[in-house]
Amino acid sequence: MTRTVLLHVGTPKTGTSYVQDVLFRNREMLLEAGICYPADRFDAHFLAALDLMNLPWGGLETEAIGAWDRLAEQVREHDGTTIISHEILAHASRTQAGRALESLGHRWDAPPEEQETEVHVVVSARDLLRQVPAEWQENVKHRSTLSYAE
Repeated sequence: MTRTVLLHVGTPKTGTSYVQDVLFRNREMLLEAGICYPADRFDAHFLAALDLMNLPWGGLETEAIGAWDRLAEQVREHDGTTIISHEILAHASRTQAGRALESLGHRWDAPPEEQETEVHVVVSARDLLRQVPAEWQENVKHRSTLSYAE
């Protein structure tokens, strides 16, 4: 059976936290329907993304060590559809994206009919007129002193 991965990379301030909350709170119901949302804690995909991209994040990066490989192992063990979601994955480099796909079971050199894992990238976006103020508000929330005019 070919595994299917829905890789939601979103962009910041496009409702990704809400989507992730709904997925996390309903993971048992999803699994009964054959859909895996592999997370033992609400920030599991965030930690996995930090690990994959080797990002510093206020000390959380030490907690994230090995998180991507554990997530990828769960994906490979599930025969069916799996959802992975975090907005910082949108910033992955080509190399990081390649490592992610390979660890999920997607082979670059194989034709589609021979793939172990079919990966669909889902991107959520927001129009620029609402994106800019939302991003500024998020920065203010995190104690940025940049004025809106700046």
